[in-house]
Amino acid sequence: MNESERAEYRRAALRDYHQSGLTQKAFCRSRGVALSTLGYWLKQERASSDSEKAFIKVPTPVEASPRDSGSIRVYINGSLTVEIDLPVDENQLREVLKAAAAV
Repeated sequence: MNESERAEYRRAALRDYHQSGLTQKAFCRSRGVALSTLGYWLKQERASSDSEKAFIKVPTPVEASPRDSGSIRVYINGSLTVEIDLPVDENQLREVLKAAAAV
């Protein structure tokens, strides 16, 4: 099974688990999946979901003129501050926010 097939299997298993109404232990027994494996998948799913929530939709297009000045300050989880000088284009802002969320 290649990586994309494994990823699809995990997504399907997680979808089935969420829809099953079973406990983790009962679901794992019925599926032949180790309880620790399901726990790991759920942890990864939560982390992925949390990181997606951390992003702010940037309106398109972001327009900046030479007179735009100052900065944008973003606080992440109370422990990281990112300051971005203006003007900034949408792609640069998106990359900075992705990198900050990964920390």
